[in-house]
Formats: sequence, structure tokens, C-alpha cells
Amino acid sequence: MEVVKIVTELVDSNIYIVKNGKKGLLIDCGTYDVQNLEARIKNADVEITDVLLTHGHFDHAAGAKALQEKGYKIYIHKNDAEKLCTFKNMAVFMGFHFDKLKADVLLKGNETLNIAGLEIEVIPTPGHSAGSVCYKTGNVIFTGDTVFRLGYGRTDFPDGDFDTLKASINALFALEGDYKLYCGHYDDSTLSFERRNNPVLID
Repeated sequence: MEVVKIVTELVDSNIYIVKNGKKGLLIDCGTYDVQNLEARIKNADVEITDVLLTHGHFDHAAGAKALQEKGYKIYIHKNDAEKLCTFKNMAVFMGFHFDKLKADVLLKGNETLNIAGLEIEVIPTPGHSAGSVCYKTGNVIFTGDTVFRLGYGRTDFPDGDFDTLKASINALFALEGDYKLYCGHYDDSTLSFERRNNPVLID
């Protein structure tokens, strides 16, 4: 498996191309420049049909409607589905537009997806938003805005809650072994590093 990170124009959010040979998937799509995103997919020499959203805020889902219209299948947790068609995606509050859509697949959490030859575990991690999830595959976790390198997601948006977020992060910390963390913003990290150093431990 190979991971290609794309830093977008929207609040420096991260999009991930996850490659498994010639097949792959996207984690998040927070960009209005879908043409450039598709060019990056082409340059990565990978076929992608599935987009897994970590949550429904605009900086992680702005390209979802355009991609859906091009034939990509959009996945989101059921508790964040309404963000794709209401003000709760936060775009209007930040001065951005958002093309509304209904997701193709609503996730319940704790299921395992089989995409591009990869088994991807959907870990519910509410707190930053009600339907935030992390995606675990192999020795990698895509954390969205649940946990960052030396940080964690905001909880002052609609349906955010700090105590819920802290419980979600502690559940991640309780996983056995170590994992590479690909975060929704900023740099990569590891689970072992965040277990020792993340400020959520003392906040």
C-alpha cells in the first residue's frame, strides 16, 4: 500500500490517495479544484471509484458533489450525512460555498469495508462532529480531524463535544501496537508518539 498526500487550498486540509497496486481510493476530498485532483490521481497511475469521508465539514468534503457527478461513490457516517446538504458543513460561516449532495453509502461504524483489495475498518470517533470516523487499514489510521500531530480537532462547531472527543481519542490510544497516523490537517504522526505527547492527555 502507498499513500499520497495532497494539501488542499481549503484550510490546508489533507486529501489522501491510497494505492494498492493499480487500484485505490480517496480519503476526504476538501477541494474545489476537482480537475487538479483528478490529474493527481492520473499521475499516481491508480484507478479510483470510492471516496471515504472522515466527516462532513466543507474542508474535507467540498469536492464530493463534483466527484459524485463523475461517477465516484461517496461514503460518510450516517450521523454526519446531513452536513452534506445543510449549513452544518460550516462552509457558509467561513465564506465558502458548498454543492449539496446525498452520500451513496451511509456508514454505521465498526464495519469493515473491502475496497481496492484493502480491508478498511471504520472506527467511530465522534467529538469533532457527531459522525467523525477514522479509517484503519494495515498499520495505518486516517484520523480526519479527530487527532493531529500534537493536537486534536475543534469541538466548538455544531454537534462537537470535547468530552466525547477525548473518549474517542483514548479509545484510539487503547488499540494494541503502533500505527502510522495520516491526519486531516498538518503533519503525519504515529499512535505511540501521540499516546505520550498529545495535549488531550492533560486538557
